[in-house]
Amino acid sequence: MGRLMLIFLMVVAFFLITLTGCISSPQVNPSLKIIETEEGSIFHPLENAIGALESDDGMRLARLPIYTIHTIIGENVTKEGDAKTWILAVKAEKPFYFIYSGGGFTTMDWHENNPGHAINLNKIILPSELLSQNPQRINSLYSGRSSGIRELELNNGKYHIRGFSDGIEWQYTYDAVTGKEIS
Repeated sequence: MGRLMLIFLMVVAFFLITLTGCISSPQVNPSLKIIETEEGSIFHPLENAIGALESDDGMRLARLPIYTIHTIIGENVTKEGDAKTWILAVKAEKPFYFIYSGGGFTTMDWHENNPGHAINLNKIILPSELLSQNPQRINSLYSGRSSGIRELELNNGKYHIRGFSDGIEWQYTYDAVTGKEIS
C-alpha cells in the first residue's frame, strides 16, 4: 500500500509542477522576426535585440527604467541588415553588455570609462534601412568568395561596417541619421 501511495504522490507532484510552468519551455514571442538561411544559420534584425532588452527580463537586468545604449554591434550581418548576434553596450546603474542571439540573451559587465554619446533610437536609421539605401556598395561587399559584413557597429552617430573580401580587410563609415557615406 505504501508503494502505491508513493507512486500516486509522484504523479500528482509531476502534474502540479508541469501545470504551474516550473518545467515548461519558454514562450516564443510571435512578433519576433527570425530568418533561417539555407545554411541553417539564424539571423535577427536589431529590433529583436532591442525588444528583448525592453522586455521584463531585460529591464530587470538594467535595474532602473532609465538606461541608455551607447554602442550597438552586429556580428555576421546579412545584406538585409540582420545579424547572427547583436551586442548592445548599456549604461545603467551598473553598465553591461546585452548580448542577443536567437536563443535568448546574456549579459557581461561593461567597464567603460568613456562610453561616448547615447544612441537615440528614434533618430537613427536601422541597419536594414542603411543597407537598403546603399545597394551597389553592399552588393559589392558580398561578391567575393569569403566576403560579407563581419561587423556592423553604431556609435557616436556613425555606422561602421567592416569585413574581409578575398583576404583584404575593408571598412566603410556612414552617418547614422541620413545613411550617407562619410569619406
